[in-house]
Amino acid sequence: MTQGLFEFLKKQDVEYIRSFNFSKVSSIAIGGTVSLVAIPSDISSFIRTLDYLSKNKIKYKVIGRATNTLMLGDFYDGVIIFTNKLTNYFAAENTIYAECGTSLSKLLREVSALGYGGAEELYGIPGSIGGAVFGNAGAFGKSISDSFVEGRFYSPIDKRTLIITADEMNFSYRHSIMKEREIILLSAKFKFTNKAPDTIKAKMRDIILKRVNSQPYHEKSLGSIFKRCSDIPTSRLIEELGFKGFSVGGASVSMKHAGFIINSGGATSSDVVELVNIIKDKIQTVYHLSVQEEIQYF
Repeated sequence: MTQGLFEFLKKQDVEYIRSFNFSKVSSIAIGGTVSLVAIPSDISSFIRTLDYLSKNKIKYKVIGRATNTLMLGDFYDGVIIFTNKLTNYFAAENTIYAECGTSLSKLLREVSALGYGGAEELYGIPGSIGGAVFGNAGAFGKSISDSFVEGRFYSPIDKRTLIITADEMNFSYRHSIMKEREIILLSAKFKFTNKAPDTIKAKMRDIILKRVNSQPYHEKSLGSIFKRCSDIPTSRLIEELGFKGFSVGGASVSMKHAGFIINSGGATSSDVVELVNIIKDKIQTVYHLSVQEEIQYF
């Protein structure tokens, strides 16, 4: 990293950390050293940081809460921009406007007191608004796209902001336009339904109970590893193949839910990748189905 970058970040009052250990923030506790992380505290400095890195051809990646992102290798020679300080939101008439770094579950919990419901099934998803929109996060029959109205995005290539509505987002199962174009979510608008706060909170408690009872909720993991590839959940195929408890190094298929890989102690990214590939190859061989991951790599 150049001295010019450090001076720029200081001038913009953007917090930065050199030689950052990514495993400290990874939900699966895996990761090597990142050359530099930048943590902007407002949208304006976020955009200026994106512009500087793009202009100077410095490799970067934007990450919310590192809950479904696996760092490959021991060193990333670039900049990770964390959005965890971009958490402003406001509510009006069953509508929420939230910045990209806002915790999805925290937002749902806080607005439940206002009687904003309809997305309770998403409660407990650990990621940020940005990550949820990027992958059209979903659970228990609901997706973030069901509540999404529009988003404010930034295009580093064109150096402009743009508004993209739900109809233009190309939402599908675990997919959005963000996987097709180099655009970054700044903030999003969501529409909720009016419900009694107690009713919403009761449903959210039920959802968390389902998660705790059926998933390795308190284990170190990246959440659900694989997308559904047929009418049968991929986790069921993995279980039928006898992979529950199967390990490569410190990475293990959860005994509680076969769709999760956990860090059972000292796991590396190579362990996870090898385990993922073994499972994919076996499903292809036995069921003739091509399975894709829903986690992200860098």
